[in-house]
Amino acid sequence: MRENELKINLLFKSDNLRVLKILSKTHAKTIKCVYLDPPYNTGINRKHFKDDRKSKKWLQMMRDRMKILAKLMREDGSIWISIDDSELYNLKILCDQIFGRENFLATVIWQHKINWDGYKGKFQLDHTYLVGYRRSAAFNFENNTRPRTVWLESEVGGQADALAESKELFGDKNIFSTPKPERLMSYLLQLTTKEEDLVLDGFSGSGTMGAAAQKMKRQWIMIEIGDQCEMHILPRMNKLACQLNKEDILSCKENNLSSFIYFSDAKTYKRYFERSLVAK
Repeated sequence: MRENELKINLLFKSDNLRVLKILSKTHAKTIKCVYLDPPYNTGINRKHFKDDRKSKKWLQMMRDRMKILAKLMREDGSIWISIDDSELYNLKILCDQIFGRENFLATVIWQHKINWDGYKGKFQLDHTYLVGYRRSAAFNFENNTRPRTVWLESEVGGQADALAESKELFGDKNIFSTPKPERLMSYLLQLTTKEEDLVLDGFSGSGTMGAAAQKMKRQWIMIEIGDQCEMHILPRMNKLACQLNKEDILSCKENNLSSFIYFSDAKTYKRYFERSLVAK
């Protein structure tokens, strides 16, 4: 694929494993920051996704994807995974196996102050986590920052902020069920990336990471299998960026950093990639 085509933002409505397998051929060692917000496997299904896999199946799902993501990451890249207590400890063991225990950065506590209905136990849920790993010792936080391991709602936003953003973006009847606030994503990008670095979000939800990346002049790839890809992400990004014609992208006069291509399935991208190889 031509170098200028690699700099175009990509949005996929597809199973992320299928997309990642193709990206391993087109974008190997190009991703500076990976963000994953998978189903937490709480046993309670949400409005926009199922969340009740058996633990072994959930771990296999994550293992398959993270093995490929490790090959997509730059040597100075990092990966951050949102999670709660349901699978935190299993996830940590899995990440040690894939990325190496020596590359563990932190388990960040994000204070979001919400008590979701149906959570088991006698405690009110006030926080979840971001588990962070670097690809290698080449990773450094930007501007020699040394972030703390507790990110407060007052500093990076909380669930109330995220729901208010979703309501403003999509209306009362189309609020995304489990959004993240843009401030949280912006802070993560500020710590781990520079302008024009490439960010990948493998479970994109309502597109918060991509929106933050767009506003901060980062490149982005987002993957979402659910209907929210067209209901939430596509209209959200169309307000921020120029959607290109995937059949004739080189004719677009827009700046590549403010443009994106939407693929409604992985096969379309695969055919597009194969045509690019033939054109070389």
